[in-house]
Amino acid sequence: MHEVVAVAFKEKYETEALLSQLRDLEAQSLIEISDWARVVKDAAGSFTIEHTSDAFGQLSTSGMIYFGLFGALLGWILTGGTLTAALFGLQVGGAVGWLAGAIAGHGPAVGLTADLLNHVGAKVPHGTDALLVMFKGPLSAGDVLSRVSLGDGKLLRAFLVTEQIAPAANPLESHH
Repeated sequence: MHEVVAVAFKEKYETEALLSQLRDLEAQSLIEISDWARVVKDAAGSFTIEHTSDAFGQLSTSGMIYFGLFGALLGWILTGGTLTAALFGLQVGGAVGWLAGAIAGHGPAVGLTADLLNHVGAKVPHGTDALLVMFKGPLSAGDVLSRVSLGDGKLLRAFLVTEQIAPAANPLESHH
């Protein structure tokens, strides 16, 4: 189960400070951030969305690195330690890893939906920033919020999202 927390701030630096605190919790393996976005609404009422989802690039790159190194090691071991075989294994393993990561990146992903981001953008007060973070882990949203400082931030909403509905539906609709 994933949880989503949405917090509004008057200053952009406060959203960056909260995101930094959440990344610290992630570094301590207390949560795993799946996706996050910032909604910035100007004084006139128009809003922009800064969304960070890049599963395709991340998965294909990490797949290429890990499979490439594995292929180089395997090629080196199987041929009795020749450099040519290690380089060939690196190339083949890298290509296979990139392809596997690219395919995995196009699979069903759990993330913040465009409907949710647009809904929050329409609801936040003029002249504010909102930070939405989707995470999972041993800590609940309440535990996470008790470990971070919101400063002058206002909690908009915290809710659970199941993997079955997150890709296809707006999670806020089920909580009205």
